[in-house]
Amino acid sequence: MDRFTDTTVSFEGTEYPITPDTAAALRSGTVPKSLLDEIHQNQGEESRREFLRWCRLRRRILDQIKQGEQPGNIRDVIEDYILISQILYKLYHHNLVQKAEKLHGRGLLSDAVLQTVREQLLTLEIVPPLTQAIQMDIALYLFQEEEINQETLDGFRNGTIDFKLIRTINYYHHSLIHAQQTEAEKSFPVRRRPDGSEYRPEPLASDSDTVAQRLLDKQRNDHLQTALSWLTQKDRDLIQQIYFDHIPITELALQAGCNERNIRYHRDKALKKLRLIYQEVLCLPVDEIFD
Repeated sequence: MDRFTDTTVSFEGTEYPITPDTAAALRSGTVPKSLLDEIHQNQGEESRREFLRWCRLRRRILDQIKQGEQPGNIRDVIEDYILISQILYKLYHHNLVQKAEKLHGRGLLSDAVLQTVREQLLTLEIVPPLTQAIQMDIALYLFQEEEINQETLDGFRNGTIDFKLIRTINYYHHSLIHAQQTEAEKSFPVRRRPDGSEYRPEPLASDSDTVAQRLLDKQRNDHLQTALSWLTQKDRDLIQQIYFDHIPITELALQAGCNERNIRYHRDKALKKLRLIYQEVLCLPVDEIFD
């Protein structure tokens, strides 16, 4: 398990030596930019985000312990170990027991771990299974949302795929949902159909002509074919139809019974996932196609 001491920070398996000033800053809930830049360079953007979440939530929970809003017996774990932000977030909002009960109900958490959480304890023994249950719950959600395929889910389950991929896809999934909702609510006024019912037009997705050309240029590339195999069938079919079969978006929209904006939106989602797979699964530079 990753740890935080006065001289080092071990995060997601990578250890960073730190100065006393950096240690003091982390304990106060702030992260020096130099450390964030180092994490970003070595482990990527989403790891940087996760570390920042950990630091801020950790500080808030320690404040709650000081004020008597959290049990004092969890202090050592919170102070010395780096827990995933999902655990800290639920703990901070006093929802960890409810989350553990849901995980238990889905068969992801044992009776013993659930009982420990119910007793308002967060021990080193239960952190690994609780972490695994929460991560698997996220992976199952993304599978149900058709954001990852069965092979990706199985790969995470058997340990051949790092949770960083799942976490990053989850982040972009929720970001896209939020962006779409915001655009629909703020950028597009409510309109009326001839029958009097109300609707909002779907937001336009950005064009990706450069990406499209590079995909076409590299459609026989082994790396691209491997990356495509990690997408869901729905995403794979859409990329195949648009970029390899040259089916116009207008025609795809007619076939699907939706408007062109909807097709472009799902195209861009598929391309974002493909980019993540290049980076996080295949560990390949993405500039060739996605620059």
